Amino acid sequence: AYYSPDIFLKFTSIRKGEVALSKRSDLQKEIENPKKKIIDILESFRYKRGVREAFRALVEISALELFSACPVYDKELADTRHKRLESVKSQFTDEELKKLYEAQKIMASYILENQKDILGEIFMELSMGNDAQGQFFTPEPICKLMALMMMQGEAEKAKEFIKEKGYYMVSDPCVGAGGMLLAAAQVLKKQGIDVRNEVLFYASDVDMTAVYMAYTQMSLMRMPAVLRRMDALSQKGDKDLWITLGVFVSQNLSLRLFRQNKKEAVEENPNPIER
Repeated sequence: AYYSPDIFLKFTSIRKGEVALSKRSDLQKEIENPKKKIIDILESFRYKRGVREAFRALVEISALELFSACPVYDKELADTRHKRLESVKSQFTDEELKKLYEAQKIMASYILENQKDILGEIFMELSMGNDAQGQFFTPEPICKLMALMMMQGEAEKAKEFIKEKGYYMVSDPCVGAGGMLLAAAQVLKKQGIDVRNEVLFYASDVDMTAVYMAYTQMSLMRMPAVLRRMDALSQKGDKDLWITLGVFVSQNLSLRLFRQNKKEAVEENPNPIER
């Protein structure tokens, strides 16, 4: 059997409130074009399983494994997702899993080193968007421009919220691969906001594959985030949340999201917490 590369295991090691990633992979130095390499691996599944199925498995396995790195706050949910992880993996041969984990390792290394969206770019380059849902992920330069336009000078307002409520929330109801929130985090960080302890990112998307992509990338960037599959218009979706390890690492945010190790009720409110 094949298991996740060490880079994912290192993500689970918490030391003094920081995620230990001391031994990052040197793959980026060895692979000139990581995105092309990942696409080539996915393309190798085209005639037997299909590229879409391979990509979905890649992001679902990654999200489920990163979720398993989090403290167990809901044993039933943890057991359900562990069984789902084993089920997804059982659908592939050892050789196929080896390929998926090679792509996973390249993907994780790229995100850790560059703090950029790669899954959204691959998703669009492989034309996997759902036209019926108007699914088109905003390119990174546009995300950065929009974040600058919307959040430039937001620091004072954010600090007021943090002083009053203990945190500042940034939300994206159609998160896609997370590009908008990644850009927002960069803008806030440049304005002196501690995005790992004072900002909670809340995201939803009607497409579960998008949730897996955003959860994986935001987890690897150690962004405190809460995600769920939900239709932003009807506000109907899954009850279960996808909470990144960044929330648990931040004592400030974890205390606000959890009380006596029990998940706070989300009910019908799309925002996970009311402060």
